[in-house]
Amino acid sequence: MKFEKYLSENRDSDEVREMIELEILPTIKRECKQFLKEDTVLYRGKRKPIKGLWDFVMPRKDRKPTDVPEDIQKEFDEGTYRRYKVKFRQWGVFVTPYKPQATTYGSVYTFWPKDGYKYLWSPKIRDFFDKWNSDVRHDPMALSSFSDDYWDSFVVDYYQTYGIKKNKAHEMMFYCPNGYYLVHEEISNYVIKGLY
Repeated sequence: MKFEKYLSENRDSDEVREMIELEILPTIKRECKQFLKEDTVLYRGKRKPIKGLWDFVMPRKDRKPTDVPEDIQKEFDEGTYRRYKVKFRQWGVFVTPYKPQATTYGSVYTFWPKDGYKYLWSPKIRDFFDKWNSDVRHDPMALSSFSDDYWDSFVVDYYQTYGIKKNKAHEMMFYCPNGYYLVHEEISNYVIKGLY
């Protein structure tokens, strides 16, 4: 088994089991009650791996986009701020329920937001970059015609803040003002079994 091989090569298996049972599970059960009620699993890919098997992260509020131009992110965020009082792309953490999608961004972790989060996702758009790329990138003049009304209706027409379990493969933006936990892929299945 992959996990047992990992344990034998890297750590004492009793030490890892103790960490899962005495640290990880109690912490997530205590601090992520809101998310556990959603009864779902989300993944986050990270280019820069975390240290250890799990970690607490406070997200940045000045996230720079990797693929989408900053002015597009800014306009989108102004639309989400007007509607939800959150700049989801700039303040958000990007996750997905589709593990293969997370692997394209680096090492894979399960994502456990602390209570108090908000999320936004689109059942119509799998990835914002793909939508932007197909609609705007090849027509730069289209961008100049995007008004506040455009972005407000874009957010309303395409995005929602509910229905997390219906999402099978689309990116999600989580605003986590209290932070979130990442659990390494190598122990994620054990943690998930202990939580659900």
